[in-house]
Amino acid sequence: MAIDNSYTLGHYNLGLAYTFLKNYEKAIQSYTKALALRPDYVEALNNRGYLYNDVRKDYAKALADLNKALKLDPDYLDAYYNRGLAYFYQRQFAKAVPDFTRLLEENPKDADSLFYRGDCYYQLKQYDKAIDDLEAVVQILPKDSWSFYRLAGLYAQRRQTQTALKHLEKAIALNGNFKKLAVSEPDLQGLVALPAFKKLVK
Repeated sequence: MAIDNSYTLGHYNLGLAYTFLKNYEKAIQSYTKALALRPDYVEALNNRGYLYNDVRKDYAKALADLNKALKLDPDYLDAYYNRGLAYFYQRQFAKAVPDFTRLLEENPKDADSLFYRGDCYYQLKQYDKAIDDLEAVVQILPKDSWSFYRLAGLYAQRRQTQTALKHLEKAIALNGNFKKLAVSEPDLQGLVALPAFKKLVK
């Protein structure tokens, strides 16, 4: 018996509506019903994968959906982003990098992908690459306090003291909470005895 595509689309649209209303469990149920009727529904796989990832923190199910979506459509960019996040949240940074890189091939000024790839490089101790990505982020988003803070630590590790202090000053100006964090930040311990550092965190 042929499947009525209107039922599939109806369940999918309900999933969108429930997501908008932040009723995420019903959204997952709706996408699951759509996929029961059409297992190759790439958009539904991506959206359910996103919810498994971001809401349930069920990364295994998220990756199953997102891997299937990308196998069906290797050019579906949203699924690369969501899969990159799933790997990132599981601290599988080496696996996350290619997904964010794929997105940056399409849009080199994608600040989110630059940030997450930069943080992956940081976690992988590929510090030069991390600096390149995070410096690109602050050029695009000059009020991104977290990128300035991360850059301060990276420059401190490289003993580029003045550059580190400049970035830390910018991070604190954008978000005063970094004053407290900076005092115990392992990457910044080479700066803590400096009068300029003490003045920033006072």
